[in-house]
Amino acid sequence: MNNISLYIPNIFVLEGETDMNTFLEKYDDENNLFIITPSIRNQLQFVPRIGSFSEGYSLSQEVLDAEILKLKEIKKIIVVGASKIVDQSKYIAAKLNIPLVVIPSLISTNAFSTGRSALKVNNIVVSLESKTPEEVYIIYSLLEKAPREYNMYGLIDVLSIYTALHDWRIAINDNKAHTALEYYLAEGILDSFLSINPEKEGNYYNITKLLLHSGLVVSMYGDGRPESGSEHIVAKAVESKIECFHAYSVSFGMLIIMKLQDSWKEDMATIVKNIPNWRSDYGKNILNQIENLISSKDIKPREGRYTILDKVDSEGIDKAIKEVIEYLENDLHM
Repeated sequence: MNNISLYIPNIFVLEGETDMNTFLEKYDDENNLFIITPSIRNQLQFVPRIGSFSEGYSLSQEVLDAEILKLKEIKKIIVVGASKIVDQSKYIAAKLNIPLVVIPSLISTNAFSTGRSALKVNNIVVSLESKTPEEVYIIYSLLEKAPREYNMYGLIDVLSIYTALHDWRIAINDNKAHTALEYYLAEGILDSFLSINPEKEGNYYNITKLLLHSGLVVSMYGDGRPESGSEHIVAKAVESKIECFHAYSVSFGMLIIMKLQDSWKEDMATIVKNIPNWRSDYGKNILNQIENLISSKDIKPREGRYTILDKVDSEGIDKAIKEVIEYLENDLHM
């Protein structure tokens, strides 16, 4: 078992085959809560003998706050699942001020390494302060139960540093923000991403390390600015209307913002569009929904996070949306 980080979160990597039931049993204790996403629960058939069990809660902050009132006896949470159920668990653990163990079933976002949770407030997806896990286990045999491409999706949250730093520079130039050490750290993480081949077969270690470092920079800075700019504002608008993988919404958001920032580079755009598979039936369906449901009226500047969206009008946003949809549709027909 390799340890990627000696900091919080303490991230361990387990290569080879791991008996998940035996692994989880060591956490089976009174007042411990297991939160396991239904698809993984069906595969594992794990039932705690002493602790309690849930297949997840609501993504609505209001509903989740009400449910937390029923969990006051819980002393530790062990969550197995993807980003949404991890975000719920981080928020619950923060509210109860208890330890959290995260076992991602997908590394489709860097949710396992940050102290933020994406939840819905008044039906709008927002990033809320939550809890950075004490322990994270990256278990190869669990990740490999999902299609490999799904475990590449988290890299979009590393790549979004590109547009986020452009936004940060815009804010600095307009005297709306100051530079900081985390700006240069994020820049270094992006350079690392662009200099390695994370798609190498079985290279979950490097993917996890990139996601960890991007999450740590966010935690150091105190909010998401180093890796979350206007592209994530677009992504949250998409996710508020369309149920989709985060990689698709951020990929679309990055392409839109690269147009608006005048930061478009064809080689970068190619990487952005290739992380999620827009050519798949799933991707085509998401793009069709975006075309029918998303316009400039859904994409508003975020208070407290000055970005390119504070400098462009609705006509410019709609033009960028149209151009990106055409760009992706042309790629589908190649």
